[in-house]
Amino acid sequence: MSKNSFILHNDSLDVLDELTNEQAGMLLKAMRAFHCGEELELDTLTKIVFSPFKNQFDRDEIKYQKIVGRNKTNGLKGGRPRNVIPKYQMNFA
Repeated sequence: MSKNSFILHNDSLDVLDELTNEQAGMLLKAMRAFHCGEELELDTLTKIVFSPFKNQFDRDEIKYQKIVGRNKTNGLKGGRPRNVIPKYQMNFA
């Protein structure tokens, strides 16, 4: 199953202040292409600016896959047992 979202960290978005609207648009298209598995021709500046984002996306994917693996392993264990409360209790006093 593939993910349908990705995380953008606020501290990495500061670079947008230094880009023109056209360059920022190309950066956004590069992010989309990366997550859709597509190739996109980028100019040198956009490649340089995109590189830290790509590295963060790769780290986030590794972290996500570790969590998926851990959850799968825990799920195979059957989860937490239910607290079974009997419907009717008979008290013999």
